[in-house]
Amino acid sequence: MDDLKRTHRVTLLIWGAMAASLFVYALVAELVGAARASLPAPSLGVLRWVFVGLAVAQFAVVGLVARRLLEGRAASPAGPLRPAQRLQGAAILRFAMCEAVGLYGLVLFFLGGSRRDLYAFVVVALIALAVHVPRRERWEEWARAEARRT
Repeated sequence: MDDLKRTHRVTLLIWGAMAASLFVYALVAELVGAARASLPAPSLGVLRWVFVGLAVAQFAVVGLVARRLLEGRAASPAGPLRPAQRLQGAAILRFAMCEAVGLYGLVLFFLGGSRRDLYAFVVVALIALAVHVPRRERWEEWARAEARRT
């Protein structure tokens, strides 16, 4: 369990850094301003819907991929992953998918200058990250269940 606690602590730090990066995106946008916007509104509308579709697809697929990591079926060049590593890998995958949504908003901001797009995507990303905060109790519960299975 010490390995699990240590890995959980590191994963929680990674989660915090990724959540903080979303605030950095907003700060960068405020500092840079909309001066660099150059994409016409109709093109931006299409790209906005592409990003919305990507975000929905990511949220739909991330659970399946994370589950595969947790089941230990994901390939690793170093051999089978320890349970704590599998939990951490699945968690970081979820975090990255959440953060990508915030990046979509930042891209839309730089291309079109719309703070509304930026903040809408960043808020969705923050909510998704809040849903996926790593809870040690759940990790311990999963590890106990995994130990019973093996």
